[in-house]
Amino acid sequence: FGTYGTGNLADAVLQGDTQVLRILPTAAKALLENLSWRENVPDSQRHPFLPLIETAEYTAFWKKAREYTSSGPSGLHFGHFKAGANRPHIAEFEACMTLIPLASGYSPICWRSCIDGMITKKAGSRSIENLRTIILFGVDFNYMNKYIGRKMMHRATDQDKIAPEQFGSRLGHRAID
Repeated sequence: FGTYGTGNLADAVLQGDTQVLRILPTAAKALLENLSWRENVPDSQRHPFLPLIETAEYTAFWKKAREYTSSGPSGLHFGHFKAGANRPHIAEFEACMTLIPLASGYSPICWRSCIDGMITKKAGSRSIENLRTIILFGVDFNYMNKYIGRKMMHRATDQDKIAPEQFGSRLGHRAID
């Protein structure tokens, strides 16, 4: 499949060639069969996810973000990025800086650490069964993860690859805890 999933076998899977899957375990085969393009997808849309963070999209995200959202150990917080989104040259720079790891596979050192925390599921209850572990990532890493998640859900929805029972992260649907 190649280091980045761009080899000849990856292309064959995307084109729906199931012969390349014959040596794989059943579960892996089922997963990869569902990664092929739908037949009615135009050739112009038959490409892997191409990372491109538009400055306008980046700015729109930060204008909607809540300033007081907690973040990881870097010292940067949502307020810094909200403020930067108001300045076109800073927003363009930050969008480009966020794109570099996504496009290259480089992992910034500051993205490799986080803060683990516990929050209560039920107000006032400190019982271990009623606590939920959360991880606070750096602000820019958090943004990039949300960006990738949105793009993947849009692509999967366009390709009819979402199971009917999947409700989380879908427009007009709600996951039940």
